[in-house]
Amino acid sequence: EILVSIQTGEALALVNGNPVWRLMTVSTGMASHPTPIGDYLVHRIEALQVSSLYPVTPQGRGGAVMPYSQTFGPTGEALHVSDPLGCPNRRCSHGCIGFTSVDGEKMWRMMEQLGRPVVRIRQRWDFSPYTS
Repeated sequence: EILVSIQTGEALALVNGNPVWRLMTVSTGMASHPTPIGDYLVHRIEALQVSSLYPVTPQGRGGAVMPYSQTFGPTGEALHVSDPLGCPNRRCSHGCIGFTSVDGEKMWRMMEQLGRPVVRIRQRWDFSPYTS
């Protein structure tokens, strides 16, 4: 499972309740397009997904590249490589969860080995029991 904390902009991957990778910095949805709170099963995986909606430009919609994409949300939200460090307050997506390229690829490789994860998104997770 992958735990995501919107307030802190962090995520942690667990297998059988144990962390399997470091605490990751992530980006989440901006106020106008929040990341949905809840528990979701990844239902679509694509090594290189291209958005049909974003960005919106005068030329039309779509074209944003989303490497290592794992779609989980009710309206197309996904885990994918983005640049969470270049994102103000770690909230700059249209609801997706963005990983660094290293973390995104790691999550993808683990998913290939272990199966599709459950994504558990909360306003805030206390990761201290897993990281101390």
